[in-house]
Amino acid sequence: MAAFRRFLVPALVVLLALAAAVLAGAFARQVLLDRLETRAMQDLRLRQALLTSEIARFRLLPRALADDRDLVAAAQSDAPAARTELNRKLEALAQEFGAAAIYAIDARGLAFGASNWRRPESFIGRDYTFRHYFREALRDGEAQQFALGTASHKAGLYLATRAAAGQAVVVVKLEFDAVESAWRAAPGVTYVTDRQGVILVASRPAWRFAATLPLAAETARAERTALGVAALPPAPFARTGNGLLTLAGDNSGPYLPVATAPDAAGWRLHLAQPLAGAVEPGVRGVQAVTALIVLLLGIATAALVERARQRRRRTAHLESAVAQATAELRSEMQERAAAEARAATLREGLRQANRLATLGQVTASVAHETAQPVAAIRNYATSAALLLDRGMADEVRENLSAITRLADRIGAVTQHLRGFARKGSRGTARSRWPRQSTARG
Repeated sequence: MAAFRRFLVPALVVLLALAAAVLAGAFARQVLLDRLETRAMQDLRLRQALLTSEIARFRLLPRALADDRDLVAAAQSDAPAARTELNRKLEALAQEFGAAAIYAIDARGLAFGASNWRRPESFIGRDYTFRHYFREALRDGEAQQFALGTASHKAGLYLATRAAAGQAVVVVKLEFDAVESAWRAAPGVTYVTDRQGVILVASRPAWRFAATLPLAAETARAERTALGVAALPPAPFARTGNGLLTLAGDNSGPYLPVATAPDAAGWRLHLAQPLAGAVEPGVRGVQAVTALIVLLLGIATAALVERARQRRRRTAHLESAVAQATAELRSEMQERAAAEARAATLREGLRQANRLATLGQVTASVAHETAQPVAAIRNYATSAALLLDRGMADEVRENLSAITRLADRIGAVTQHLRGFARKGSRGTARSRWPRQSTARG
């Protein structure tokens, strides 16, 4: 039983330490997740500001070109000089602003001016009636569309504005290579989704055009047409039960997702922050410290309990020793009392024997002393009877007087013997001698 207890206590301490570490880890994980989410949202707002400012900077450009005289002249005339002048201006503006392309489309949907007019993939002469941004800009004045370029085969945001009093549409294409590169240099995975949850811009280019939400067949078909792609790949991540993300092909652990609210175009900016370097080390540290503290407390408690148990055992042993010593002392006292009682009895018996011996001597002496008076009394009494018969009264009186003196003598001896008996009687002897004396008297 003692061996089992010695094994059970450490096992309970270890189990308690593990349980405390698990609870502390869960609490620390939640706290660290909240802190990480707060930091991620702050970081996400900065990235959103970068994206918004980049789009806003390019959004002003087609508006500024809407009433440009060179563009109006080129839209109203097929003169090569006017269109060459427009092409040069668009080329210079694209280089100055860093736009992927700037081009103008007439009301029929044909491009008549472009910043890439010198390149083989020039947009001049291409038909853009299939683009939503062209039709919407002619109808509503402004439009935007994210799509894959038909000539460059590079995805970008097309910003379109009605120009030249409705005779043309000027378009600026914005590509997000610089933004994506900046996002890749920062921690986590950043991506933008449209209204349907399709990824448009991402720090991981392989994620582009992936559908993060399940889409109906008709919706998916319309989305593919608008984006200019043949298929929408599946989501590159999976959601866990606790709201975290596990990325495909990424074994570094789960990610914490945060997202902004949709903007006017329905775009949402997302950020997935890894937990491996931000949360798990802290959780393991808290678990280790908690387990160590609980183990130390358990060891200290076990030591205190063991010390108390040893103290109780020593106390019990001391009490047992005291009780045994007390019992032995009591037994010794009882034995001593019994011995003293026996000694007292022996002393009393010895005194009694001495008294009896003395009394025997006294009795012999008394018998000797009283034998002659008694014999004399007998003689005097006999002679008194004879004298009385003879009528010798005076001699009878002398005999009676002699008898009286002899009786007084016997009485004095008896009185002396009684005094001796009283002087020597104590305790049991005192209670016995008078009865014997009374019986004999």
